[in-house]
Amino acid sequence: MRIPVQFVLCGFLLVPNHTALSEEADDAPPPLAVADNYQVSVPRGAFGKEYLLSTSVIPQSGQNTSRARAGRIVTFELFHDGVDLYESPKGIVIPKDLPARRLLTTFPIVKKKGKAVVIDFNAGMDRVLTSSWYTKTGDLNEALTTAMDVPHSRVFSVERKGKRLMVRQAAQGRVHSSVPTDERFEVRYYLTPYEPSGYTAKEHPPSELKRVRFFQTHGQRESTTGRLSMPLMRFDPEKPIKFYYSANTPADYVTAVRDGILYWNRAFGKEVITAEQAPQGITAPDPDFNLVQWVDYDHARSAYADAIPDPRTGQTMHGQAYLTSVFAMGNIQRARALLRRLRATAEVKDGSGSSRTSKVIPLGSVFIESPCSCQADPQEAAREMAQGIQKLIDMGNIDDRRILSASQDMVRHVTAHEVGHVLGLRHNFAGSLATKVTLQELDHWVRAYMTSDEPGDMDGRISTNSVMEYVNSASRIHCGYQIGTSDTVLPYDKSAIRWGYLGEEMPDNEDVLFATDDDLGTFGDVVTRDYGRDPIISSYSAIGQVYSEISSGIIERYIAAKAPEDGRDVIPLVQVSLDPSISIRRVVGSYRKLLAWFDHRTRSLRVEDEFDFVGQLNRIERLEAHWDYLNEQLKKLGGVDRAVFSFLPVKLELELKDLEDGIEHVESLDDAAMTAEVKRLLDTDAYKEFVGLDGKKYSFSDDEKQLIIERAEAFFELMEKELVKAILPVLAEAKRDLGVEALRAVSEHDVVAQLERRIIEVAETVIMKKDPSRRRSGTLHKARLEVVEFYYDVPTRRSAAKTLANDAGSFSQWCSDARTKLNERLERDVNDALNINQLKEFTTSQLSRPLRQWYLDQQEVLKLLPKSKGSSSKQESTKSSAQP
Repeated sequence: MRIPVQFVLCGFLLVPNHTALSEEADDAPPPLAVADNYQVSVPRGAFGKEYLLSTSVIPQSGQNTSRARAGRIVTFELFHDGVDLYESPKGIVIPKDLPARRLLTTFPIVKKKGKAVVIDFNAGMDRVLTSSWYTKTGDLNEALTTAMDVPHSRVFSVERKGKRLMVRQAAQGRVHSSVPTDERFEVRYYLTPYEPSGYTAKEHPPSELKRVRFFQTHGQRESTTGRLSMPLMRFDPEKPIKFYYSANTPADYVTAVRDGILYWNRAFGKEVITAEQAPQGITAPDPDFNLVQWVDYDHARSAYADAIPDPRTGQTMHGQAYLTSVFAMGNIQRARALLRRLRATAEVKDGSGSSRTSKVIPLGSVFIESPCSCQADPQEAAREMAQGIQKLIDMGNIDDRRILSASQDMVRHVTAHEVGHVLGLRHNFAGSLATKVTLQELDHWVRAYMTSDEPGDMDGRISTNSVMEYVNSASRIHCGYQIGTSDTVLPYDKSAIRWGYLGEEMPDNEDVLFATDDDLGTFGDVVTRDYGRDPIISSYSAIGQVYSEISSGIIERYIAAKAPEDGRDVIPLVQVSLDPSISIRRVVGSYRKLLAWFDHRTRSLRVEDEFDFVGQLNRIERLEAHWDYLNEQLKKLGGVDRAVFSFLPVKLELELKDLEDGIEHVESLDDAAMTAEVKRLLDTDAYKEFVGLDGKKYSFSDDEKQLIIERAEAFFELMEKELVKAILPVLAEAKRDLGVEALRAVSEHDVVAQLERRIIEVAETVIMKKDPSRRRSGTLHKARLEVVEFYYDVPTRRSAAKTLANDAGSFSQWCSDARTKLNERLERDVNDALNINQLKEFTTSQLSRPLRQWYLDQQEVLKLLPKSKGSSSKQESTKSSAQP
């Protein structure tokens, strides 16, 4: 919990020491100086003058990389018992003619010596202001900020270089809660005389917000009008920009990092950026270097960047990007080790042992407000990268050289992405919506890339319009390859840089389609790590991707158990537990996204980008456009049956039309076929003999192979049933009213009608399917009876019945007749199984316990299948509606 801090000018008369006035005629603020014992010397000429206070916080646990905080313009003021530090009210407090004091802290005076006052900086800095270095559009709270208490600290270094003073403080931060919690940090303070420069600030015109976004400072209120001005963050466009890469960057990745930095010169259209190796010993953050810092930490989950801007003008003073060694999978051994770690991250368990997905962003600190440019869900990122690595390994016959090349191209892309953030660019999550390359084409290109020296360039076509997107692994490799082997510059990157730095107009066309973090959750086609122009096709393909990696993923789990990095961590293969819930959750997630496009509330960026404005005046036109787009995508997928039902493990009579070229067919989940795939893979070159996580070669014995096959068979049998159970609530909850809203009427033959007819068939199949191999015996009036068990358990069949509820469809009575017929069919089936129709009277007490439970279970399903009013049935009698 961060502490809210309110700035208030209290009604006390405080008379400062008159020495607070500058005794120097020179208006320029003098630099602060180093004093003995890590104290700070404040020249008397500094009082009342403005200084730029910049801060970086470095957690001392996990990944100890910096997080920049919001810069502040401050002034020192001398009193008899201390030196106050005030934040300048300029741009925060509007009336100039009223007194304003925004007190930050008070430093104890150590001594007054001649023309300087020595202060105890450590004692004064007993809190850390935790506001982030950037803000979102329109986000400004002048009165309130956040801070973290620092009950224990020590300044251990004070250095001056030129006019800048750097103070380094080891701090213990404390969060106040029912159980006080502490965490350790290093805090670096930079204090520089604040002097106007020739830099001209640039703002975001509202008209451009849908086309481009830069990071922005926390903003300034203009005097008199109070208008909020939030300058965008960028380097001075009139000066060259020097980047450095850290000296510890592995030799195999130096060229890749340089290429990623220099990529941005293509966007500028000239050489603006240079890239050099930083001197030994220089690490981020360093105020003299824009640094791409290599972090040798294999357990990190992502890269990120931050920057320190002038809070008034937005001019970036310096920035840093952190690249972690998680991307450096230079051989198959490291690729497998990384795969295991990524899966461990992706499959976090909660206290009950169930898998969950966390939305917490791990920054190495639980206290500090996230200031990172890349705020990714760590499990989502881990899953996507694990999927990409698994696909590379599955190709077989690939050597370490190919793996190294792929990782180098990934580093090229990641470096370009993070340097883009330092240059000021925010994410563009609409990048793949502008691609002209299908997922099938991209996958084929990656296979050629991994198996030949000349994969081709797909005629220069791009897989995204910007490196500022969170792309999938295939697109990341493709982008990196283009950066390293051509002069390609992606269209959004070029346009955004030229708009922000060179003052050019931002194009208004599909090639530069744009959406950023603020748009996640607003548009259904703005999704991280997806791929493709069409979201329904992307969701369909994503389900196929999950299916395709399960078989090899099972084998990789056994490899991780048999051949871990450390021999002490070997797990007997019989103890390996396989859990289908992870794969099921991913399929269900994509399925939910697919069905969301039948809901009139789901918005498409591609569709709405064609409209000048979005509002009630063009609501019908927009709904019609969304309806047309839905039908267009379903046509490409071969119709509703293929798009929504063909891959489900439910036997249906489907009408499957041809897929459009470039879309990979997704097979239905079939336990026998999937088990056969595991058996086949075990005999391929990739798994006959394999490299373990320890770099040694291994192979499975015949007994071990048989164990894996048997466990896989059980896994897929369970997954089939559990997937159906998980899919049914999605069908029940998914609104499908787009057709009604767009056409203002219900249709008999449109795609929604087709969808609902097939949902009825799914429900009927799940509710009525029997399992002849399982029977239940008991008695009725002492007569022996045996009933065939239903294939699906009662909770699954109840879920199937709920898909036929009145409020689940496009209009109230959408399936009343079908539901009534299903009720009558199940009722008749139950009565026939128990010979109830042969009895004069029937009560459940006449049934033995096993059959009574079976009968009552069927009644629970029947309750969820109410008959329509006016319907009648021969089964409606005292026999079938017996009392217990």
